[in-house]
Amino acid sequence: MRILETGKKKSQGFTLIEFLVVLVILSVVLGLATLRLPNQDQRYFQDRLEQLTASLNIAQDESVITGVPILVQIDPVGWRFYQLQARNQFRLLQSPLAPQVWHKKVELNGLTELVIGQESITEPWSVEIKQEQLKAQISKTEMLLFQLQIIP
Repeated sequence: MRILETGKKKSQGFTLIEFLVVLVILSVVLGLATLRLPNQDQRYFQDRLEQLTASLNIAQDESVITGVPILVQIDPVGWRFYQLQARNQFRLLQSPLAPQVWHKKVELNGLTELVIGQESITEPWSVEIKQEQLKAQISKTEMLLFQLQIIP
């Protein structure tokens, strides 16, 4: 006598519903992961601002110690430090005051060139730096230190 097998199918792959459920789950997980990623442009901008502020303070210390003025130039591409040499010539400084570039182009408002070591103690100095929607200001305090302020 012959027995028929019923109800048993050989599985040949995923159904369309199973495939769509997996796609929905993956898209939700990736969407949440994207929301959790930090704003890298903001981080790079702030890192560069902190580096510039620290470099300005190093240049201030260097100028006080050596008695030689240091020229600072800040532009939309980056910043550079020069040391005054004989016959009013300037030499481009290297590490730790080597030229640096911004991660992205910036807009500047204020004094973008400063000679450190020749300024009057009460002479104010500040520059506002903007990169897309991000803004900050670097200014010189009464104690001749440079400070960074992020503008919300």
